[in-house]
Amino acid sequence: MFKKMYLSFALMCGMINFAMADIDPEFKSLLRNDGVMEKNTLKVTGIILKEEREPDCDESPNNYCDDEVKVSGELVLTGVLIWRPNHAVYFFPDSNIKNIFHNSKQVAECKRKQPVSECYKIKPSQSSPILIRGDEGIILKSLGASIFGRQAMRAKVYLKANGYIGYDYDGPAGVRYLKTSFGTDNFRYYDGEGAQSMSVSKIIPITPVKKVYSNYTPPSDDCSYYCFIDDIIVSMYRYTSKDNYVNIRQTPKGAIIGQIQKSDMQKPKPQRGAILGASCYKLRDEADPVDCPDVNGWYEVFYFPPGEHDGKDAIHGYIHKSQIKVD
Repeated sequence: MFKKMYLSFALMCGMINFAMADIDPEFKSLLRNDGVMEKNTLKVTGIILKEEREPDCDESPNNYCDDEVKVSGELVLTGVLIWRPNHAVYFFPDSNIKNIFHNSKQVAECKRKQPVSECYKIKPSQSSPILIRGDEGIILKSLGASIFGRQAMRAKVYLKANGYIGYDYDGPAGVRYLKTSFGTDNFRYYDGEGAQSMSVSKIIPITPVKKVYSNYTPPSDDCSYYCFIDDIIVSMYRYTSKDNYVNIRQTPKGAIIGQIQKSDMQKPKPQRGAILGASCYKLRDEADPVDCPDVNGWYEVFYFPPGEHDGKDAIHGYIHKSQIKVD
């Protein structure tokens, strides 16, 4: 499942019970039954039915077209923020918090059957986890540096919405996604039927960050395209520098925090070091490529020196793209 759809929850369709949600077992105890939703001003501001959009909208397999419901407003609520491998950030509202999001199907059906003025009065009636992905600079400021593993904390988050809910191929029913392209803080949330533009304006930590490190096991295949290590999607980097070593920097062009010796990368495969992409991601299905974007010419990596397998022993940093190459 994870290979088929990166960055998704294995949640069943229909209503979600947060107590049974797919939160990491190590972090389940962080959820509370006395959480607070201080603010929810989400309201319907526009409705466009699929039949109103034709001929642009049809039923062809590659045209993910459906009703669109525009929603705007703000959310302030408590829950658990989880940073999973490859910069996948999930937010689980506390178990007692209900009626967060609108049901786009209900709103659309309302317009088909009732005066549209009545549809704008519909209140939020659904709850679910949220997935944030992409450039989450504001989240990193709260959680700290990436690790080869997962980290979580209780937090109060401030969200702002201004966009459309509509069908989206990536979204299994019942799951809301916050997505962003790199370099922006503009997000979308998915409710299994669509997307909502949102932005994260503030995060207030409630508890210290809890870290759970993953183990690195050399993959059995050559990982030439991509592979999964403890549910972490990675691409292996090959040492291509003509120098005897390359530097690992804390940030692009930043302080040197480690080195990779060329000789360590020329050892037999089980004994050599491993350079893994730290920001690789994959969309939708097997046919879509894995992308390991660089940051102004610098690749973000985890380096495991020879013989090291514990995630907390990995060196996290940046290497210039002239020195390594994605296999």
